[in-house]
Amino acid sequence: LLMSLSYYFYFRKCLDMYRIDFKLLLACVTHYFRGDATVFVAGSAATYLYMMRELRRSPKRIGWKPNDMDVFVLGEHNEDYIAAVSTFFINYFVKTGYMPSCRQYRNNYAFVEQTLLVTDITLSGHDDFVVSFIHYPNATSSHHVTDTFDIDIVQVALDPFSGLFTLSPETDVHIRAGMAAMRNFNFPRHGLTEFHKNKLMRSLDRMTKYERRGFTFVSFPNLFESQEIEEVD
Repeated sequence: LLMSLSYYFYFRKCLDMYRIDFKLLLACVTHYFRGDATVFVAGSAATYLYMMRELRRSPKRIGWKPNDMDVFVLGEHNEDYIAAVSTFFINYFVKTGYMPSCRQYRNNYAFVEQTLLVTDITLSGHDDFVVSFIHYPNATSSHHVTDTFDIDIVQVALDPFSGLFTLSPETDVHIRAGMAAMRNFNFPRHGLTEFHKNKLMRSLDRMTKYERRGFTFVSFPNLFESQEIEEVD
């Protein structure tokens, strides 16, 4: 009997490592946070939670799970960003007993023409799940961030303090119907840079990922900026 119980608790612990407790993660973002910055979750994790909470869909019906959660911190002051990252890191360790690992770098995020500070926190208690904190100093609202996303179904923001979602009616329609659309790139017709090429490749990779997750793309993006054709006499 004791041997059976030990195996039971061992396998329960293993299962817990692979179960993503979003309620716990959101609580770690907000608990004891004393910064003045705007903090919110956006992207695939927000879309997934929207489908669960607002559309009342079970994980089995949704059929996929996000492999990361993007937390955006707005405001010019780096102290608020550090406070948000530290709040999560400490709370996660206190609540779970697992020590997460941390990596910080700068990256061109989505359609932003500047490098943003990103801190990836890999959760050792949740296999390979990453919580990314992105410092977006020039944005003033969640709309300014989600409007830069390349695929409309991830243009969803969740306020972790109030639990309210922000998204456009068009995005809501597409999520409900299992459809998706990619925004236009509007690249210059001459002189594509490595940034443009990398942005295109990353977007096409994400497009393939959401097709695998069951979304059907109803429109394809224009790659180049529109240009009137000159008439020739």
